[in-house]
Amino acid sequence: MDTLLPHYMKVQKAIENNDIESVIPMFAERNNELDAAFYYPPGTMENIIRDSLHQAAGDEKAQLVELTNQKVNFVAHNDNTLVSLSRGLAEAAIGLDYKNGIGSYGFDLIFRRKDGKWILTR
Repeated sequence: MDTLLPHYMKVQKAIENNDIESVIPMFAERNNELDAAFYYPPGTMENIIRDSLHQAAGDEKAQLVELTNQKVNFVAHNDNTLVSLSRGLAEAAIGLDYKNGIGSYGFDLIFRRKDGKWILTR
């Protein structure tokens, strides 16, 4: 968890500081695979995630939930080849709660490890 959490924190901080362009390259593999899987023109998913992150950054009706290693769990998928962090059993580690107390939304990130590096894959 200690090596994976900084990747989540990078996205969390990008939303907090409205610095979305700094994290868009992290999503490249995920975006390319989803474009291919859904027969979208190249760049479609990049634009969608960029817009979603910008909306979260500017959402005055919601606030980011604090993200620390005490607040998340390490989750293994696909025979431990894919991993993620989550809150509780299935909530995204990066989340925003609506300020009126009714509802939330989040960004679920799934990583794989290759050559000692975490790669955002889904």
